Amino acid sequence: MTKIDLSRQATGLAPDAQKLEIDKAATLVGTRAKLNFIQGSNTTLTVADNAGTGAVDVTIAATAAVDHTHTVEDKDTWDGVTTTWALAHTPKNATSITVYFNGQRIRQGAGKDYTLATNTITFLFTPASTDLTSAEYSY
Repeated sequence: MTKIDLSRQATGLAPDAQKLEIDKAATLVGTRAKLNFIQGSNTTLTVADNAGTGAVDVTIAATAAVDHTHTVEDKDTWDGVTTTWALAHTPKNATSITVYFNGQRIRQGAGKDYTLATNTITFLFTPASTDLTSAEYSY
């Protein structure tokens, strides 16, 4: 956590004269004698004294929290009997996975091309030994 104290400690000034004008994109949003910036997770604060404008410029940058990993798995060895494929990871959710069969995207769901339970894909058909499958998903 970073604390920045921008209060002015000038002697002989009336209390109103000690307040700072706080702007957001050059629009006044308030006046206070003290301003405190708190740097949170996934944020960066950059503070610079801009002598040209007589202001202290504060830039706040944020990055998205990454809570998953993306992967692509290929399976090119089928025996003409097996209809299940255990993925190396459990997909984050059912919508985070796309499965391809011989290069064509196939549909997920009961009565469609395959179903997904935890990390196991069950095809509603039997892949032949020459078939190629690929799964792209987040986990």
